[in-house]
Amino acid sequence: MSEFKQTITIETERKTGETIIRISNPKFTTDEPTVRGAIIGDMTNKLGKPRITDEQKTILEGLYLLGYRYLACDKNLSISDSLWVYTTIPYKNDLEKWDSHDGNSLCVDNIISPNILNNLCSWEDEKPTSIEWLLGKKDKNE
Repeated sequence: MSEFKQTITIETERKTGETIIRISNPKFTTDEPTVRGAIIGDMTNKLGKPRITDEQKTILEGLYLLGYRYLACDKNLSISDSLWVYTTIPYKNDLEKWDSHDGNSLCVDNIISPNILNNLCSWEDEKPTSIEWLLGKKDKNE
């Protein structure tokens, strides 16, 4: 009889809604030589861009009309002033915040509840979220 400890982890990526299932068997014990050691597998269900609500779409369309093209979250979402929109592509600075070379940005937290849009971006994102992409005006988030 084979004995093993199996761990199954199911995670949902916050920004894209992607579901990731990880299966690992770190202590697999059996006499079968073909199944020893760790077995790790990833199965993903990629949904592409996150699903946006009608309220989010209305806000994003308004921001787009005002010239804003990117949405980004600073590292600490528990404090105010952490959700920003930019007219040009921003970059991460050394202060754990997003910044832009032209300075054309707006703190979304100052005009709406940050809880409305904060599921669309995360500090862990390598690049900012394109508002055009969220609205379906672009095929890729760039």
